[in-house]
Amino acid sequence: MKFTKITALLAAAVMTAGAATSMSVSAKSYFVKVMKGDINGNGRFDADDISQLDLHIKGEKALGKRYTTGDVNWDGRVDVTDLAELVKKVYHSGDVNDNGILDSDDAQKILDHVKGKKALKGAALLTADISGDGRIDVVDVVQVNNLRGKSAGFKAGNVLDDNYITSDDTNAILDHIKGKAALSSEELIRADVNNDGRVDIVDYSKIFNYISK
Repeated sequence: MKFTKITALLAAAVMTAGAATSMSVSAKSYFVKVMKGDINGNGRFDADDISQLDLHIKGEKALGKRYTTGDVNWDGRVDVTDLAELVKKVYHSGDVNDNGILDSDDAQKILDHVKGKKALKGAALLTADISGDGRIDVVDVVQVNNLRGKSAGFKAGNVLDDNYITSDDTNAILDHIKGKAALSSEELIRADVNNDGRVDIVDYSKIFNYISK
């Protein structure tokens, strides 16, 4: 039976956070998993994710099956570095438009807030404070501009930017490697999970191993 992506994502919504779901698609497996860092599996990064990761690192409550989801920086370990990256995402990443990349749109949104043209609201207020000094000002605009084109890190592996990491992402990388369909500039940044400046079979393997286990 052939499953659509919508069917797969509905299945992912009821799965245990961090556990992979596999479905048959023309005799091939289709995998769906939450983004790394989304430990509670609610589709976003929040204080609860930070709390659960912190408890694991302190040895108070292990992540168990969600261990690989706690490996935010894709280095194969879950440690204070992952916690620091997750805290930065929730509070000071600068990625106001939440596309996993620091870009001119983020800088413009922060600048519009500073100028009083369009106020940022909710989580964006925390995210915009990339300097972490407790206020949003031109310092944050400058820092985001200086980092334009860099990965914010937290949507790494979510190549197609749909808040889940699925077989569609690995297939897109494979098609890019084979020269069948090139990834866009933003997709290339999200696909480069080992952050070495290129998208290759290493990135494909890391993502496939994550979603298939």
